[in-house]
Amino acid sequence: MLLSKTTMHIVYFDIETSNLNANYGVVLCACFLVEGEKKVKTYRIDNYKGFKKDPANDKELVLDIKKRIEEADILISYNGKKFDIPFINTRLAFWGIDTIRPPKHIDLCAIIRWHYRLSDYKLATASYFWQTKAHKTIVDGMMWVRALTSKKAMDYIVEHCENDVKVLKEVFEKVKASVKYIR
Repeated sequence: MLLSKTTMHIVYFDIETSNLNANYGVVLCACFLVEGEKKVKTYRIDNYKGFKKDPANDKELVLDIKKRIEEADILISYNGKKFDIPFINTRLAFWGIDTIRPPKHIDLCAIIRWHYRLSDYKLATASYFWQTKAHKTIVDGMMWVRALTSKKAMDYIVEHCENDVKVLKEVFEKVKASVKYIR
């Protein structure tokens, strides 16, 4: 009997927001990197029609993010279970849209916190510790605020998010043996 190899749709993702609280902020961008692909797929608020009329209108953006997440068999994030998914769900609820039906989700922040003893549990620390080729960018906090009114600031935030998913993928490769189960 021949066994067919099933390909899992594994997706690394990250978001950037204008505020840490979803009732005061919006999603600025989301980046997705599919396992086996090199190009990051980026969704940014300023590419949506609603943004032109109202910079706080992230409705179509969060709907596209929801669709991308629900297409994944396995989602990999960094603090995504505590921040990214709840933030997106809050924005979806704000717009009267059903929240995400999450796929299996590996949150590397929780994995690293449980299995390793680092000085802190930021993705930048994990990147430095495991010497990833991709590096996190340093961003002035006001860049997130300016991103709603400045293309230059938004471009920088998008670059930051794209680097994050690249770092995330590299860190996952280093710690995947510590993943015992996926919920």
